[in-house]
Amino acid sequence: MGEEVIIKSLRLCASEESRCVVCEYRHHKGCIAQLQRDAADALERLEATNKTLMRLMRQQAAELERRDRLLKEQEAAIQTALDAAEERRQAAAYASELQCALVPHPNGDPHILACVRCGSGEYLTNWDGNRNIYCGQCGQKIDWSGEDEQDD
Repeated sequence: MGEEVIIKSLRLCASEESRCVVCEYRHHKGCIAQLQRDAADALERLEATNKTLMRLMRQQAAELERRDRLLKEQEAAIQTALDAAEERRQAAAYASELQCALVPHPNGDPHILACVRCGSGEYLTNWDGNRNIYCGQCGQKIDWSGEDEQDD
């Protein structure tokens, strides 16, 4: 019999006024013993189902933890890649800025000879006085084209 019938019959048997006339087990000889066996069988089935469900829940929890760990690892790898890409972008932008030749006169003052980017004047020429194409301090490209006109 189904669990609902078993529960209803157990409730009827346990009531103060036994109402066997409406109990589903009333036609069995030794109805209470049969009801107890059926109830025990139902409890065993429910216990087995409960154990199976608990095992499945533990498996699902372990799988969710594994997926969560993998997701966090993927997020960390993506963030690392994004950080590296941003560093490369910044380095490329800086290198690009260094390739734009600048005149060696801060604030446009022709009497001051220094790198516009770093302010160093000692690394614009070699020891023999020849002009460097790039600042020896910061790597900024130097535009000496206006210097030739001023020398004239």
